[in-house]
Amino acid sequence: MNDLVEEVVPLRGRDLRILRPRDSEALLSEEAFEQEEYLPYWAELWPSALGLARAVARRPLTGRRAIELGCGLGLPAIAAAVAGARVLATDWSPDAVAMTSRDAERNGVQLETRLFRWDAAPEPMGPPWQLVLASDVLYEARNVAPLLALLPRLTAAAGEIWLADPGRAPAAGFLDAAAGYRLTEYFKSLANLDAAAFDYLNVAYLVAAPGRQSPGPRWRPVYSGADGTVFRNLSALPRVFSPERIESAPTAQAASSPRRTDWRERGLVAASEWRGSASPALGANGKAVVSRYGESANSVRFHASVAGGAPSVLTTSLVDDGGWTARGGVSLGRANGPFLALSLPPGEHDVDLRYAAPGFRAGAAVSLVTLVALAILVAVRRRRHA
Repeated sequence: MNDLVEEVVPLRGRDLRILRPRDSEALLSEEAFEQEEYLPYWAELWPSALGLARAVARRPLTGRRAIELGCGLGLPAIAAAVAGARVLATDWSPDAVAMTSRDAERNGVQLETRLFRWDAAPEPMGPPWQLVLASDVLYEARNVAPLLALLPRLTAAAGEIWLADPGRAPAAGFLDAAAGYRLTEYFKSLANLDAAAFDYLNVAYLVAAPGRQSPGPRWRPVYSGADGTVFRNLSALPRVFSPERIESAPTAQAASSPRRTDWRERGLVAASEWRGSASPALGANGKAVVSRYGESANSVRFHASVAGGAPSVLTTSLVDDGGWTARGGVSLGRANGPFLALSLPPGEHDVDLRYAAPGFRAGAAVSLVTLVALAILVAVRRRRHA
């Protein structure tokens, strides 16, 4: 596994450098999926792992025994080790355990790793543990029962369980079973699985129950067995691409048109949704080739080659609330409703997009000004009393 990219994660004054596979889909194995419905979820740096690592980094853990379940790339485990804990990182994927061990060594951190399945006996790992960590491990309903049975056998009487989840439906079932926390009414089902909007949102695979028929012509079966059915969306578009034409819409709402089927052919923009003084040129769009795409929780990087003499507008499926910024004179706006778009002049471009919640910078600036003002006030008072 040599095609790796590095993610830099700042945690309380220290940068952790985490390697991950550049393309997790390249790790898909039909044989592994046929055996155990294996999908390489471990190969992504998920937002829940980032959130859990940041929470862990704020706690002094010197001397505490901590275990991470489903460690994936191992970020929370490494953060716990940095905070002083004695850590065991576990996963059922040998690749995940190997990558966690490698990242810990690269960051100068000592921890132990171990292959572990939740249906195995936990006693050889040396429970009880004072701190049990897990992030985004309830992505499938079948994970709920094993985790419920495992946690009491792992956790010390006065121990803590820190479970980070982005709000997946199985997590609601886990919380309901564990603590009577009913969230089922919050989650909705999709009535039309053959909607063209899935193309634009890069939905490439559908995992369904055994014997399920294809929801529509865009879904081609790629696996069928007693354990389930997998379909592939042959029409799924890349995360970033250049449509053939750019057309104007009177408002952002009019540009949304979620029932459209011509995402590749047209990008709809509203002048009011474009930042800066100039809106993108309408009509035939410059051709751009996007490569080396990489994404983490708050950043996107890729290379774009814009051929010919005309600029190119790239549309994305990244939702934009005003928090995205770009370096190098890239012009940003929105296309197809709430989604980020950018305009590039002809040539070669290494695009670096960064996200911060709207108001974060202004709030930080206000806080800094307030701290400076307080410091001045304290200094003045000290001089008066001197």
